[in-house]
Amino acid sequence: MLGGYSVRLVDRLLIVVAAATALAYTAYAVTAHSAWMALTVPFVVGGLARYLVLVHRHDLGEEPENVLLSDRAILACVGAWAVVSAAVLAVT
Repeated sequence: MLGGYSVRLVDRLLIVVAAATALAYTAYAVTAHSAWMALTVPFVVGGLARYLVLVHRHDLGEEPENVLLSDRAILACVGAWAVVSAAVLAVT
């Protein structure tokens, strides 16, 4: 089914979806509980950027669940996001 799509198109769509995800999360974070949730945005953007690097430079996009569960940088972003989110929610 995906054979009709070129690799170039899929790469472009992946970048568009990642950018849209970052923008949507930023809008959510700023308007959610408090503006302090904006402190979590860099972790989301960093995790997305790291995933794009792994997909484009190391061809690791076939099994995204394995990438997300095995890459230390992405796990660090998730952990830092969780800690900062919990701290912001506890204070506000």
